[in-house]
Amino acid sequence: MKKFFSPLLFAAVLLISCEQQQEMSQPLPKGKAIEFSMPSGAVNTKTAYGEVDGKKQAIDWVTGDLFTVWCDQAYVPDSDQKYATYRVTAGNTPSAKPQDSAIQLMWGEDTHTFYAAYPMGTITREVLSGTIPGTQRVNLKNGVYAPALSTYGYMGAAAEATPEQGSVSLNFKPLFSAIEFTVGPGPSTSVVIKDFKLKAKEGSKTALAGNFKATLSTKEDPKIEVLYEGENSTFQEISVNFGSADSVTIPASGTITFTILAIAQDLSDLTAVFTLEDEVLEFPLKKDDKPITFAAGKKSRINAPGILGPEAKEAGIVITNSSQDIDDYTIDVPDPEPEP
Repeated sequence: MKKFFSPLLFAAVLLISCEQQQEMSQPLPKGKAIEFSMPSGAVNTKTAYGEVDGKKQAIDWVTGDLFTVWCDQAYVPDSDQKYATYRVTAGNTPSAKPQDSAIQLMWGEDTHTFYAAYPMGTITREVLSGTIPGTQRVNLKNGVYAPALSTYGYMGAAAEATPEQGSVSLNFKPLFSAIEFTVGPGPSTSVVIKDFKLKAKEGSKTALAGNFKATLSTKEDPKIEVLYEGENSTFQEISVNFGSADSVTIPASGTITFTILAIAQDLSDLTAVFTLEDEVLEFPLKKDDKPITFAAGKKSRINAPGILGPEAKEAGIVITNSSQDIDDYTIDVPDPEPEP
């Protein structure tokens, strides 16, 4: 799997108190509770899309978010359990407390290997299991239709540490790829979108959604295994529901922005399909007449403010500029014909 370092690369850090910092030169005793926190001012966090800063977009922790940490070398008091669930709490410096104070990880001895998963309860040692649905609801917030990251915005992390180090850094990596569309009809008329689908090339084995397993490692990026058998195995297309409405209306010269999530793989040969009131528009996602490859674990933006208007119906999608470092794409929409 391709390495990715993006605005969707997130960090969670094990906190040490001032008293612990003073004791760093001495081994920590076995049985000391492991506490989790995110440093103040962190921009790569979890689990709702935050502000866009240039080409970067943070994902913010939300109070009440739950994630699970597994460590065979640690232990839960009076239990054989090797994992515990932590809840994100509010404050200027977000922190994480055990969901149940009686069930939290305690330091053992020697080197510890930690595996962490969001959402909670999706991990068994180094293997995180998840399902990204083939039908996704995007809810309107601040003018943008956002996906339910708290439900299927999967993240994984792995790290090694010893009790003597006193702290552990968990660098969460996204186990999904995101594609954001900004679309509209142009200046001529309003348009009603009844349905949107993102489709893989017919006959390909590209799984956009469905069941997957991610094997986490302290040495390399997570390895994604797509499960092609069983219930909810794979989907080669993703449908979008715009909130609870049957359709969404875009006024003339207006746009809507929405994001869908797919399994974290390099995705290519995709087609965007818009079902309007009286027609269906299909746009292969290409650049220089070649299929765009959307990088695993990154967010890509497709900007097409006039793509649903009459001037663009026969144009298809042509990418006129992009950056290897920034996954933003601009759509070339033909200018409307001048009036006689």
